[in-house]
Amino acid sequence: MKLFYLYTLGCKLNQFDSFAIRQSLLEENWQETDLPEKADLCIVNSCTVTNRSDSQALQTIRKLRRLSPSATIWLTGCYGETLLKDKTPPILYADFVSGNYHKFSLAQQLGASLPLSLPPLPESSIFSEKEAAFFPVSDFGQHARAFVKIQDGCDLRCTYCIVPLVRGNSRSVPIPTILRHIDHLYQSGYREAVLTGIHIGTFGHERQESLLDLLIAITTAIPWMKIRLSSIDSNEVTDELIDFIANHSQIRPHLHIPLQSGSNAILEKMRRRHTREQFIHTMERVHKANSDILIGTDIITGFPGESQKDFDYSLELLQDLPIHHAHIFPFSAKSSTPAKKMAEQISTDIKKERAKQLISIANQKKKQFILSQLGKTRHAIVLHQRAGKARKADKQYFRILTDNYIDVDLQTTAWEALQKKIEPKSEIQVTIQADNKNEFFAICKDS
Repeated sequence: MKLFYLYTLGCKLNQFDSFAIRQSLLEENWQETDLPEKADLCIVNSCTVTNRSDSQALQTIRKLRRLSPSATIWLTGCYGETLLKDKTPPILYADFVSGNYHKFSLAQQLGASLPLSLPPLPESSIFSEKEAAFFPVSDFGQHARAFVKIQDGCDLRCTYCIVPLVRGNSRSVPIPTILRHIDHLYQSGYREAVLTGIHIGTFGHERQESLLDLLIAITTAIPWMKIRLSSIDSNEVTDELIDFIANHSQIRPHLHIPLQSGSNAILEKMRRRHTREQFIHTMERVHKANSDILIGTDIITGFPGESQKDFDYSLELLQDLPIHHAHIFPFSAKSSTPAKKMAEQISTDIKKERAKQLISIANQKKKQFILSQLGKTRHAIVLHQRAGKARKADKQYFRILTDNYIDVDLQTTAWEALQKKIEPKSEIQVTIQADNKNEFFAICKDS
């Protein structure tokens, strides 16, 4: 019996890729283990978006080698792609390194016998791919929501970002393939699918199609599956897309629209395609179409040359705009990117202090949004049961995620859970409540 252990770092697309690797191995009669010390093969599907991501990959590999000295350790993903492009010698502790191009053919590369045989991979480039590699994943393990890869790669060249170098140019999965996959996922018990990619706003451009075309096709062919979008740039959030989301409850009222900076000067240095003014217009238009939609964003602080005034512009937009959830990133200078060589690099202490201020405001904005939802009825997906939390025999707790991205505990009873078939993956209607300590929870509608 061959055992594998799989560890994933990074974005939702990387998570999808890991589930594809997992399924390919299971189909080749491997078995998964949660204990790396028992594994014959340990796989690290890596990220390289920041220097910290690289360090995490290396730390994980070293830990796996300590836990499982005799296992074959295979490093793949974006950090692996970086090592190959830089022609870095095989790193200590990893037996095998490959990038994104070959990750889905892993099962065939390994062979069926033990000890494992890892033949040399043919040379290839991620930029030679003309269509996004797709694997029809049907089982997402303990995840209650499914991920659907619709696109890979990016044609932009933001000065701080290494992702296009390790993921290749933008390319899409054909719409008919996506529709078949979503329908299969619904038949497999999933009720929400998250459309993922590196730059989903460019979906279908190589075929004169658009993300809106895909959403129209999904809502027409598979009206029963709820759809959530991953990150999309503000200049790609068109009026037509905003209206479509607002008028179709099948599409979750949740958009993640990266800002990166509130300063036009910094946005230009980053080589972003939006301006401060355009971002403001998009936020206001989205909120006007549906005041209950949750809008998330990304902000990088401490980019080279960011003055106090530039930082204040970001602070101001986060505070004043209808932004309810934010990922804050202190700038990380990645090798092979233009920003690495820019003058006026900001000190670590200043970056940390600015990030701290942004995080404080982001936390306040998220709380304000949840307060605005108290007493309202929302659709939600049950993520998992909260074992061991109930203090009374008849109480049960489940973690849920509402359609507008509020992540809270559902308080219910064993009888209600049975009567309403509350279990992971199921969709229910809830209302958000707050206790006397202003801690949030949900109850089933009409309970």
